[in-house]
Amino acid sequence: MGDDSKSFDRKLDRDFLTYLTLTKGLFDKIEDEKTKQLCQVWLTHLVSNKFCSLREKCNRNIYLSRLLLQMQSKVLQGIFQGTPPAGPLPCAFSTFDLPVDVDGIKGYEETGFQIDSTIGGSSGDFSEASRDGRMFLATKRIPQGMMAYMAVTNNDGEELWRPQVCPSPPQPLDASAKPQKEVSEFVKKLGYFVKVLIQAVHRSKALLVVQMSSFSKENQTINSQPDFLGQSPLCGLRKSPEERTKVIDWMDKIIEDCNKWISGQDPHNTDLESLFEMMYNDYKCDPEKEEIFKHPKKLRTVLIKDIRDQMAERRAEVSKRELILDQYESDQYVEERMPGQQLDEVWLQCAKKPFSEQTRAALEVMYPPEVINRFFEYLFQERIYIIEKGENETKKRIAELRSGSVDDLKKELLKLKKIQMDYKEYYAAYKDIEIKEAEYAKEWKEKCSKSERSDQEQKCSDARKEIECEIEQLKRSLDKERRCMKELTRQLAAEQECCETMESRMNAEAEKLNCQMNEVQKQKKIICVDIQKLKKKRDELTCKLMEQENSRPC
Repeated sequence: MGDDSKSFDRKLDRDFLTYLTLTKGLFDKIEDEKTKQLCQVWLTHLVSNKFCSLREKCNRNIYLSRLLLQMQSKVLQGIFQGTPPAGPLPCAFSTFDLPVDVDGIKGYEETGFQIDSTIGGSSGDFSEASRDGRMFLATKRIPQGMMAYMAVTNNDGEELWRPQVCPSPPQPLDASAKPQKEVSEFVKKLGYFVKVLIQAVHRSKALLVVQMSSFSKENQTINSQPDFLGQSPLCGLRKSPEERTKVIDWMDKIIEDCNKWISGQDPHNTDLESLFEMMYNDYKCDPEKEEIFKHPKKLRTVLIKDIRDQMAERRAEVSKRELILDQYESDQYVEERMPGQQLDEVWLQCAKKPFSEQTRAALEVMYPPEVINRFFEYLFQERIYIIEKGENETKKRIAELRSGSVDDLKKELLKLKKIQMDYKEYYAAYKDIEIKEAEYAKEWKEKCSKSERSDQEQKCSDARKEIECEIEQLKRSLDKERRCMKELTRQLAAEQECCETMESRMNAEAEKLNCQMNEVQKQKKIICVDIQKLKKKRDELTCKLMEQENSRPC
């Protein structure tokens, strides 16, 4: 388990360096300055920080691969729209909404590297043929990852795929393991191959081509038992160029007929009709697509456009995969036909040569010191891997020598001694570089600590000055408030005295008014009595006048 962990650790570091080789070209093509700055900040964060455990390195590689994809599209999305977090990176599976949660997987340190059992069914092996026999999909678990195989035929003179020819029939999915949202038939048939590749890459955190190439070099047979993928190398599984051209032409024909139908023509393509039926069934089963059925005139156009777009995506993926496999075949061709030496020996010669001061100066101009240190660290690990690979090659040659003749044995022994001498020279050079690198790292740490201390002292002095200024301002404002408080207190006392004086005056005036009111009441009563008397006199006088008038003679 320890050797497997070390090999997987080296593999993650090699993949990380491989990703870094792609950043230069993609970074130069970005035109937006803000996007460039964010990409630079993220790359510096991923390179300068130290990731020790396998889980952290896997997380780092996923972040870098996602960043490369967004740099290729020249548009940053999601978490890359802001600066990196201060602490450790969040889980990549939850951040990028990947199908597998890394927290649900046991650590490699405990169980070793394994393929997810949910890919394709309850086990890693899976195969399926379409109902019409035009497509065949298969996956197979291997020690270093997963292999996937897809075959398509357009039925023009070729035999159709049949499910019964596969020795391992597809295993039914457990009801408890069924996903919440059912995958459509169209996407399952045309896109399952890409889905398997993506999930395999997420689990192994490495390129599928690198997995297959290393597997085909180190293991000429996939398994001792026969399987439906066969036991030939990777390139032996490919179809002929004519057959691959037929597949591309078929996809181009589907896209062209879709465009014809949208423009108002009838291409009379039976394959397009079959795809249309599959897409129609998918739309009927999808509750989110119910709105489109309310517009039957637009329904067929929308489905045809969807078929065209998905077919264009599949064609781009197939073309990209073909380019990668062509490059892999070309590398194998060069490796088999290099005169006098193999590629591994070339790598050993490159590894023996140390870095010059000119190279280091050029690197320091282009990259920050943290990136250079991280690069040297990965480079040393890669050189250790080359040494181990050279030892394995030596053991392999010794085994070949034992089966040869005496003369051949002597010749091979001379070659072996030469290899051992080269190995010793390289190891001595490597030790010198390691010592120099340790001194450089120590010096760099001292510089960093000094700069940090000076920065902290400067920050403390600035903060102290700011606090003193704030205290002085607070004192001035407090004195001003105190003076205002005293003035207000004095004014309040004066106002209180005025209020008391006014109150005493008002009380005196009120008493006077009460006395006057009493006198007025008394006079009013006297006047009322006088009025009564006058009324009485008036009545008496009136009576007298009436009597006098009555007493007069007529």
